[in-house]
Amino acid sequence: MTCDDIDTVPQGVMIGPWQQRIPRPRSRHRITDFVLRTKQPHWILRLNSSASIRRPDAVVKELLCQAFCDELAVREVPAGLAVRTAFALSGGEPLGFYIVGPDATARWRIEDDGTTMPLIEAAGVDLDTQTRSEAVADLLEEYGATYVGETGELSTPPMAADQVPSKSLKLAALLLRCKTFCC
Repeated sequence: MTCDDIDTVPQGVMIGPWQQRIPRPRSRHRITDFVLRTKQPHWILRLNSSASIRRPDAVVKELLCQAFCDELAVREVPAGLAVRTAFALSGGEPLGFYIVGPDATARWRIEDDGTTMPLIEAAGVDLDTQTRSEAVADLLEEYGATYVGETGELSTPPMAADQVPSKSLKLAALLLRCKTFCC
């Protein structure tokens, strides 16, 4: 896609979702309108796409990736990286985790802040019963994480750098599931 393929039109031009009052494109082009959340909410992007330029599903994928990434905040900390996601807990606090490393073998670990499991227990959930301890073990296994009782942290085993992004998503999903017990 080139800059010539993107132009903006006022939002009022649209009749309804995916309909428009603009001149018809040439037969070899398709016009697809995607409404984007921008600093100028009164504009939409009109992407001219044909099979030779870009498929609409590729554009949607790019917009989804952008939406997730725009809300992601990563900052350096002494142990590695602190990550804040777009997901918020019930108190409005953003869901976050740490990427720790690299260690001497160039491996990384992903861990929470050490409050997830203690908060669940503080909310009255008894994790020592056989049923619940088995459920927690199954949940940790499903997401490839371990619980370190001494520190209270949920953590992944050490991994290569190329595995960190996908394992980060899995740990974020685990934290969301765990936080529903107490927060």
